[in-house]
Amino acid sequence: MTQAPRTRGRLNRSLVLTKAIELMDAEGVDGLTIRALATALGAKPMAIYTYFAGKDELFTAAYAELVAGIPLPGIEDGIAGLKQNLRAHRAVMLAHPCVLQLVLRLGRPTEYNLRLNEAAFGVLLHLGLAPREALLRAMAASWLALGSATNSTSRLATNPVVLPTAADFPPETHPALHAVLSVLPGLDDAELFEAGLDLVLGPTSDR
Repeated sequence: MTQAPRTRGRLNRSLVLTKAIELMDAEGVDGLTIRALATALGAKPMAIYTYFAGKDELFTAAYAELVAGIPLPGIEDGIAGLKQNLRAHRAVMLAHPCVLQLVLRLGRPTEYNLRLNEAAFGVLLHLGLAPREALLRAMAASWLALGSATNSTSRLATNPVVLPTAADFPPETHPALHAVLSVLPGLDDAELFEAGLDLVLGPTSDR
């Protein structure tokens, strides 16, 4: 079995974090162990604890690293800024499947999430929405991004989801299903996501 190259003398927090994200993308959050991470870095397990107290701290740092480049929407950006943020979130989730798992694993708002919520709600309230309407729209848009990314990554899985086609539903027995599913092949996940954003937040001209 080929051994990972030794990293003595050059191991640092950034290197550990990068390798942890790489392993979580490949094996899932549950597949990450301190021992496996140390082995991949050619180090001893105790060396990892020099930079992170444990897996929980590592998970929090990994999530913060992955979302660090996503700009927050500003009041002056309006709905277009919210959409750009959601597109960026979706892109990160597609590039790094572990983000979806980290969101669920952390189970609490991170510093970035708190700042994002404050910014998003601020935009919607500034536009004149009532607090309840602002909450509903922001949550629906967030779930849309999560659901779209989950759906897209499932297509790339070992056992991808098989979608029905118009041929599965004859027009004689299921006319509505047949009509709707006949146009599905012409739509991709990104287009469906954009349509969802327009329905939840309203149309803009920033695509």
